[in-house]
Amino acid sequence: MTFDDDAADDVHNYQLATNVPDGLPLTGIWKPDGRTADPAAVLDTDAPATSLSSFTNADGSGEWTLFLANLESGATNVLLGWELNLTSSNRECK
Repeated sequence: MTFDDDAADDVHNYQLATNVPDGLPLTGIWKPDGRTADPAAVLDTDAPATSLSSFTNADGSGEWTLFLANLESGATNVLLGWELNLTSSNRECK
């Protein structure tokens, strides 16, 4: 899956946009949740605290943390891996 601030669907509501069959990964392009409240209490109507654009012109080096929350009872989901791709529109960036 890919996160994009301009995506049509907020990943917080992925279950309203798609029905992922058992054993298959969630794919597509999603607007990141960006909310900092407890995922069990946050609503899709709560304003995001941040967006991907907050990283514009920021230093990409350092430690990164990915936070995931599975709030489905009885379901078993597995994160097989993740990667972060930083890109720049600055052609002189190396």
